Order: sequence, then structure tokens, then C-alpha cells
Amino acid sequence: GTAEMVFGSPVGKRWPLVSGCCTPTCATTCAGYGEAVYFGLVMPIPRVTVVSHAGFIAPITTIYIQRLSSGTFEMNIDQLNTHDVTVYFTSSDTNIATVQELVFFNSEENIPKTVTVFNVNPGTATISFRAESVGTDFGGALAVGAITVSCEQGFGLSSLLVHVPPPTTNDGIASLLITPDVAPTHDVTLTITSSDTSKVTANTTAVFPAGQTATRTVLLRHISSGRTRDGVQLTLTLASDAASNYFFVKVPVVSVITLGEIMPSLSSVRVQKGRTTTFTLRPNVLPDQDVIVSISVSNTSIITATASVTFLASKLDSS
Repeated sequence: GTAEMVFGSPVGKRWPLVSGCCTPTCATTCAGYGEAVYFGLVMPIPRVTVVSHAGFIAPITTIYIQRLSSGTFEMNIDQLNTHDVTVYFTSSDTNIATVQELVFFNSEENIPKTVTVFNVNPGTATISFRAESVGTDFGGALAVGAITVSCEQGFGLSSLLVHVPPPTTNDGIASLLITPDVAPTHDVTLTITSSDTSKVTANTTAVFPAGQTATRTVLLRHISSGRTRDGVQLTLTLASDAASNYFFVKVPVVSVITLGEIMPSLSSVRVQKGRTTTFTLRPNVLPDQDVIVSISVSNTSIITATASVTFLASKLDSS
């Protein structure tokens, strides 16, 4: 709601009791001359309007998130809003935790919203709320540090999404690097399992000795090309002593896409002087999205070629 603060007339030794004292000649006639800070009539202090915003509700104000994983919390506005309200979220340290940008409440709605936070690195960060609305009930409402996020230690992964090239590139090998955040107190073994070995295979285990923060490299081998919708995943299962500082750590699932390749119909071609010949390009799997293949010629003084071809999503023929 809103309220007004009203100030009375100023009372103090150094405020003038008379008006019009502005020259030294009146020093002998004006009793307040020597004490006055301002000459003339004291103007009244204007009223001050105070806006008391509505607020937010969060049943849980501290959340714990595993390394490189997401966590959630619920929040709501604490009264029915007369206008649409957008609540923006910010993290005190995006190197530790990131948070989704916003949630939206329609007018007269106070259904709880779920907010997602991601653990970037071990540490502690806070999440603040800021509301925007045309009404004074929530317009400008702010909650600084409303949620405390404890990002747990674990294993740092070079990526949560790995693209494995076909055999024509890097022999069809891609790497996943795994590094412990802190030295384990006991040996830790990660067992690595591919959800589809007809698409990709990987090292079966990675061992992290006690007292070391050594990085281990997992090699992923391309078996056959796939698509995003195939949903191939690497599961990393941890095993260690019950007294280990890593015993309760969970390693996130890694998504894998085995890349397709563009296959030419010919590996070499002869062209008579002044004439044109053709060959075709074709992807070995249906593209998930439109693909543009740029074509360059090493010596355009000898031959020229089409600058590019486009393969539309879910089509094998070029446009």
C-alpha cells in the first residue's frame, strides 16, 4: 500500500525567527540575525509518499546442488496481484551458480512457480528477486539474497554434450576430460556406460587415486552416425570407500551426438576444357536442421564450382 509522511515546521536554534534580514545594517534590529542560516521565510517541507510493496514467498531458502547439475526452488508472490507481474532473478556469482531469467504471473494469479538453478563451480551464491509491474503492489518489489545456493564439489567435466566426429575426421575419436575438484581421500572409480554402443563406445573406467587431482581422459569412438533425437548418453557411476569425501557425489549424465558426414558421389572427376560436369553430395543421415555446405576451389584460374549447397532438415537431397 501507500502512506504519506508529513513534516512539521522546523524548530532549532539556527533557524530564523523573522523574515527580511538580508543586510548587515539590520544586525542591531533583528534579534535572530546572528543565528540565522537562511534569510527570509522558511518554506514548509513537502510531503513524502512511501510505497510499501507486496513481497514474495519461498518455502525453502537454501538449496544444495550437485556439481554440473541443476536444482530447483519454488517461489510465489504473497498476495493476489492486480496487474501482470514479471519476476527477474539474478545470481550473486555466475561463476558459481546461474539461474533462469524470469517467471511471469498473470493478473489475479498467485500459483507457485518453479525456478531452475545450475551448479557451475563449487561454492556458495545467492539468488535475488526483482519484480516489474505497472501497479504499485509489485512494481519495483525487491528481495536481495532470498535464496542461498550451495554448489557441491564433485567432478569437473570438459562438456556435458560431446559431438563425436565420423571416422573421416580425427579417426572418429572425441575426448571427454574429467577432473576432481579436490583430491579424493580414497581411490575413486568411475564406470562409464554408453546407452547405445551401436552409435558410440567409450573407456569402461576412469580411476582417480587418493590424494591427487589428476585429470582423466575418456575416449569416445564413433560407431555409426546418429541424430539429436537418438538421445545417446554416457552414464558415469561412482564407486569409492564409504568414508571418502566423494562417496555421496553424483556425476551428471553426458549427452553424445555421433555426427553425420556429407558423402560425395565421386572422389575424383575429370572436366574437359570449356565444359561442365557434375557430382552429387548426400548426407549419410537425415539432418536435424538445415545444413549449408560451402564449396571452395584451390585454384579458380583452372576450375570454378558451385559456391554452396543446402540440405534442408529431415531431407537427404539438396535444395
